[in-house]
Order: sequence, then structure tokens, then C-alpha cells
Amino acid sequence: MLRLWSIVLTSNMVGTYIFALCNARVAIFNPHVQQAIADVSKEPPASFWVVLMRAVFAGRLLALMVWLLPGAESARMSIIVMVTYLIGLGGFNHIVAGSNKMFFQVVTGAESWSAFLTHFFFPTLLGNVVGGVSLVAFLGHAQQERTSRERRIKGRPAHSPKQKRRDNSCPAFLNYRHSLVTHLTMRAATAAVEPTTTMDFTAVETATTEPA
Repeated sequence: MLRLWSIVLTSNMVGTYIFALCNARVAIFNPHVQQAIADVSKEPPASFWVVLMRAVFAGRLLALMVWLLPGAESARMSIIVMVTYLIGLGGFNHIVAGSNKMFFQVVTGAESWSAFLTHFFFPTLLGNVVGGVSLVAFLGHAQQERTSRERRIKGRPAHSPKQKRRDNSCPAFLNYRHSLVTHLTMRAATAAVEPTTTMDFTAVETATTEPA
């Protein structure tokens, strides 16, 4: 997971830097448009903790968007537009979206690399990570507690944490469980069609032995 995050973050940083470099050094837009971009990119100076808290809110909003998308169906685009609009409206800092204007300032000489790293990159990255991870952890814990409560209400004991992790995060165990259920169902169906046939429980016990 850490490797994936590193690759994604590095790729986004390289892409935003190239985009800002082209905007600053290549005459893609008219001069008045480039001046407007430079004016929009300028932000009033803020302390490390202010940028950090803004980034925490941005990280939580994006994590909420990702959590809502699987059940949104046809409303996915609306959710994306609303959440990103809230981030821009609130002036919250995001490590990828905010790097466009910050890199533009660095390329044009309005901002130094040290100021970019200390006043934007590090506090924004830390805030996004803290905000996103904390919201995902909270939602996952709440969902797990709700499942355990429903099992207790129905009179069924809740799974142990070790078994929950194995059931939810191990594809090999899920495939094994599916194969086991299919095997037992076929054996039961065969016994129902041929009443005189005795089921070979030795084979069933062998099939039910969990692979190492």
C-alpha cells in the first residue's frame, strides 16, 4: 500500500510540475490569461498549523467521496462535483490540486522551493493523510460494530477479530469457503437423488480440512 501511494503521489507531482512549467514557459495562453493565472495562484501566507488543518478537512472530504461512490450508482458525478466544489469553496488544501498553482509560482520565481516544501508540501501532505485515514478508520470501525451488534441481536455470536480479518481480507480463504460449500452441496444433492448411496464422510472431512 505504501508503495502504491508513493507511486501515485510521485506521478501526480511530476504531472502537475510539467503542467505548470508549460503554462509558465510556453505561450499556451494569452498574456492577460497568464497574468490572471498568476494572480489566482497567489495566496496570503498561512502558518504550518493552519495549512495542516485545512488539509485535514480536504482529506476527510475526499475520503468521504470515495466511501460514498460505490453506492451512488447514477449520482457518482454529482457527488464528485459537490465534494470538489466544497474543497475549493472552503479554501482547503489538497496536495495534488494545490500543487498546480504552487508549482506555477515556483517556476515563475514568485515562490522558492524551500517555501514550497515548508509552507505547502509537508503540512498539506500530512493533513491529507491524517484526515483521510482517520475518516476511513472511523467508518470501518462503525460498520464493524454495527455488524457485531446485529449478530448479537439475532442470537448469533460475533466473529472474533482474527476470524473477521481472515474472512474480509483473505481472497484465498474466500475461494476455499466457496469451493467447500459447493462441494458439500453437490454431495448432498447426490445423496438425495440416490437414497441407497452412502455419503463418504472421509472425503468430506478431507475437503473440509483448511489448506495451510
